[in-house]
Amino acid sequence: MRDTDEALETLEGLSGIQGLRWDGNGQVELVFQRRWSVVVVRVDAARLELLSEIPQLGTDLPREALVQLLTANYLGEATGTGRISLDPRDGVVTFGLGLDVTRLDARALEAAFADFLRYLAFWTSPDAAGIVQARGPGDMAAAPADADRMIRI
Repeated sequence: MRDTDEALETLEGLSGIQGLRWDGNGQVELVFQRRWSVVVVRVDAARLELLSEIPQLGTDLPREALVQLLTANYLGEATGTGRISLDPRDGVVTFGLGLDVTRLDARALEAAFADFLRYLAFWTSPDAAGIVQARGPGDMAAAPADADRMIRI
């Protein structure tokens, strides 16, 4: 693909949504199955960011839940090439994916978007809510005061 404008045209064809245009902030919102809102952000002429809020995971999460979310990012085990983050404005959990569209053709863009939606489907499911439920004190081993020098096996 040449640039993000061509990528948007491709997304228009793939989604069947006519008249997709960047708004004044370089964004366009796509809604899938009336439950997943994906904001496509034009970072620059070559890069897009797919971003979706996951408010059902809550805000002001306890440390244990945040650790679970960070662990999900580890080697893409629960996020693929995407990532979990917190929106700095309101603390809502988000799922995002950065794409350099100059390295993609239409088929690769479609595959990347489909993968993003599969992971988003998981993160908006009850299973994901179970992952971030704060564990009780009995479920987590207490680290000793000198934990920075401890190796667990």
